[in-house]
Amino acid sequence: MSLTSLTFKLKTLANPRKVKILVALREKPLSITEIADKFSMPQSTVRKYLLELETGGYVIKTPDGRFKAKDFKIVLSLDNLVKLVKKEEEQLTPLIVKEHGTEILRRLKELALQVKEGKLSIYDVAEHLGLTYFETYVLLEESGLI
Repeated sequence: MSLTSLTFKLKTLANPRKVKILVALREKPLSITEIADKFSMPQSTVRKYLLELETGGYVIKTPDGRFKAKDFKIVLSLDNLVKLVKKEEEQLTPLIVKEHGTEILRRLKELALQVKEGKLSIYDVAEHLGLTYFETYVLLEESGLI
């Protein structure tokens, strides 16, 4: 699971009404109308919540149009978060290079010395290369240039 995926999944469950719907769907599959009646909610809100729960991987739609909960487990620990962040950081350099080309690394290396000497800031380098500050910082750090 990626960091983005985890935060999306957690955000999906951050609404108590969605959690209550999920618990009800664990007991038995329900239609949009049945959920709306059970929780005194507009069907449009139920549809929205079910779409979010389905996108998050928490529910599935049955062939008869009802929704049922999928079993899931989220293990949240600081160690797991550290691993996700490191994994995401490790993947950034290849993505940046893919988007901007390998030439960007050569140009970055030429400017890195000026950053170390205090002649240029990371913001200056980012502007010169047409990158964001974050992209420039990641490339400099992961390349061992700062």
